[in-house]
Amino acid sequence: MSKKLAGEEARDSFETSKRKLAKTIQLDRIRESVKGLLDPYDPETIQHFNFPPWKRDTPYKVNISKLSKEEAASLHNMILLHQDKNTTTIYTDVSSTEDGVSVGVGLTAKNASQQTIHHEMKNIGSSQLVYNGELLRFTKEVEYANKISKPGLNFKVYSGNQAGLHRLKTPSDNPGQVCQIRAIRAPKSIIDKGTTIFLNWVPGHTDVSGNEEADGLAKAATKIYFSSNKISFAFAGMLVKPIQNR
Repeated sequence: MSKKLAGEEARDSFETSKRKLAKTIQLDRIRESVKGLLDPYDPETIQHFNFPPWKRDTPYKVNISKLSKEEAASLHNMILLHQDKNTTTIYTDVSSTEDGVSVGVGLTAKNASQQTIHHEMKNIGSSQLVYNGELLRFTKEVEYANKISKPGLNFKVYSGNQAGLHRLKTPSDNPGQVCQIRAIRAPKSIIDKGTTIFLNWVPGHTDVSGNEEADGLAKAATKIYFSSNKISFAFAGMLVKPIQNR
């Protein structure tokens, strides 16, 4: 009996070693395949277990209208006519153009009279996807609001991308977490200063002037120099997928 058990253990040990060797060979093959495609020293960072199940509240709520794009845009423009004098509206857009070098993000902020009081452009680098820009656009909005916030002010932040808004209102340790951490930190600070902030979806390309202005800035940003080329996991996945399917 003892000999039989010893034989079973030896076989298990041998099979386990084979499996480990197979995994190692597979990893080596993947590394070799992506060599030259990615810089392994500048990837997106993720803090594991930063958002456990009991720590997934956000200091903001996301409002997404169920109206059609045309109706939502019309209602939005009507609301702007009756804006409180202490309200600042902030719009962003993301663009990737054929003649651009990479993904651009544009931001514009307007006072209650809808006069532009601030604008920004940023090129996020060639190792990013439009999806990453969608996450960053909102992060830039709330960080700008935090920068100028003071008691009595109200901020209405608008984004035309529902998927990005859903991602940022659902904390997780998935790719895009860096933007999420920043996006949570800024509104907490805004609220602590006695300021209110509202996050809203507004449809793009529907004659909403703030959106159109942000769109123009984003398109221009695709052509400017980028200072960082950090690799997003979404971009890495896009490169690796064809190799994986060989």
